[in-house]
Amino acid sequence: MTKGDWECHITIDTNNSPEAHEKLKELVELLHWRFSKIDGDPALGQGVRCYATQLYHDKDVAVYMTVNAASFFLSKGWIVVRRKVEHVIHDTNWADSEKIYYKLT
Repeated sequence: MTKGDWECHITIDTNNSPEAHEKLKELVELLHWRFSKIDGDPALGQGVRCYATQLYHDKDVAVYMTVNAASFFLSKGWIVVRRKVEHVIHDTNWADSEKIYYKLT
């Protein structure tokens, strides 16, 4: 991820169904987005929710693709709880931190 990226998230409720998670994962990956799930969303509360996530370099493209992907999920009968596009200013992940740590030692 680089400075200026736009991170897109679509939150989808599957009523905590493991079977639904697998079906949804296939659809998310069909769109070439990343699938994830979390138990206990910080903003939405308890329960397992699934996420489709993608990065774009252009804000307008990010919004357009998020709206279209969410519409796709809705057309397939999924419950889209949230659509979010975030401007990423700075981000590190564990793998990046490890590389930096080893370079410093």
